[in-house]
Amino acid sequence: PAISLILNSPAAARDQRRALYFQVFRRLAHHLDPSRFPLRNWIHTGLVVGLIGVGLWYVRKRCLADESIDRQLTKRTSSWQLSWRLMGTLLLVAAGIGLAGVLVGWHEGRASRLSDWHQRAAFLRYYPFRFVDGLLPMVGGMTAGLLLTIVSGGRARRELVITMVLCTVLMGTAWSSRRTAPTGYTDARFDEWKNACAWIQKNTLQDAVILGPREGFGLKWYAERAEYVCYKDCPQDARGIVEWDRRLRLTGKWKWTRRIDSRYGDGGPVLRKDVLELHRKTGATHILTRRLREFEQDPVYRNRYWRVYDIRETNEEREALEVREAAESAS
Repeated sequence: PAISLILNSPAAARDQRRALYFQVFRRLAHHLDPSRFPLRNWIHTGLVVGLIGVGLWYVRKRCLADESIDRQLTKRTSSWQLSWRLMGTLLLVAAGIGLAGVLVGWHEGRASRLSDWHQRAAFLRYYPFRFVDGLLPMVGGMTAGLLLTIVSGGRARRELVITMVLCTVLMGTAWSSRRTAPTGYTDARFDEWKNACAWIQKNTLQDAVILGPREGFGLKWYAERAEYVCYKDCPQDARGIVEWDRRLRLTGKWKWTRRIDSRYGDGGPVLRKDVLELHRKTGATHILTRRLREFEQDPVYRNRYWRVYDIRETNEEREALEVREAAESAS
């Protein structure tokens, strides 16, 4: 289905190129463009590869120095040895694909200025780094199992005890550092976010369209309503990506701040006529936002952090608009 979606796209060639650029070098650049990977990712991958290499070197060294260890490891079942060979082969293939991704994708400056950005993106769009990302932890775990076998001296009970202790420590550490709120939220702000979404779910029509904040988390899930545009919810087909970008640009005039919230207007309160214009252009019925700027109209819901504004036209406003448009047409 994915290949069919790409090869049989009904979008025009120009839109397909635009969508490819948006997808690879903008929306998913942190996954697909190696020039945009943060330094900590390179350090993390290097450390994992280094630890695996040191672990395998140590295992090999012990096997050469002590024949009993070598015999102990070779007693493993044939399926276990086959798994090791298969995993090693897959890791080498994945590393080769990842290296090809780095060589193809690495660039200086903006990608749009590259004469061959389209060819680069055509390869990068298939996530060449995902394969090695998934295999490294698996090979690391298998290497840890080899080291554990050597440390335990082949005694199954001791091996089991050490494994249980390590798993308990790791799970305890992970649980203690687990966040109950998404990144960028405090617990209190996230609780109020869910309260605002619950209000929308209970007090708006099912065909309501919500214009949410850039920092929104699970609006469609918690409010059970459509969202006009969501930065994280990027379509996969060319037409959808181009439309997604158009909607982001349209709402961008209301000055979305990066990962925080929308700053509506250029100063002063947001006028009622401005939100009505936004409603006509987008079809959105409500705005969910934090109070970074005041609105001329009162919110239909508010809590400590979030506000909901109804931006639909009233009958009086609709009639006034029709009268004004008729007068303009007559003149």
